[in-house]
Amino acid sequence: MSKMGKALSILATVMGATAQFDPEHNYQSNPERPFNSGYFRFARPGSVRVDAQSSVEVVYVSAYLNTNGTVVVPVVNAAHFACELTVDLFGVNVTTATAYLTDNNHSVTRIEQYTLNGSTFSASVEPRAMKTFFLQ
Repeated sequence: MSKMGKALSILATVMGATAQFDPEHNYQSNPERPFNSGYFRFARPGSVRVDAQSSVEVVYVSAYLNTNGTVVVPVVNAAHFACELTVDLFGVNVTTATAYLTDNNHSVTRIEQYTLNGSTFSASVEPRAMKTFFLQ
């Protein structure tokens, strides 16, 4: 349970298998790819980290519940190929997801908006990139 008394679970299904997100994995910051902005621009002070899982070893996902009820799901694709994913949300009431891309050519650039179909939406994450989904 989060501080707000809500249970939230996020499952990102990427190309089929299931793997637990590794909280001990250390991301290295690269000045050409400001990945930190993908986290800290959207996961605001007071946010609570919630359960998130990725099904592929080279795709890393985490999730944060902000105090105002918005949710942030940063997804890092370390592979050299794009990954299709489905995000399932449980225990949260959001209707849209806005995607922001960070890669060699984009710096937390708004690129897409998705309407949730119930509690799910599908998206693609570009190779060697981070896509942050801001859900409200």
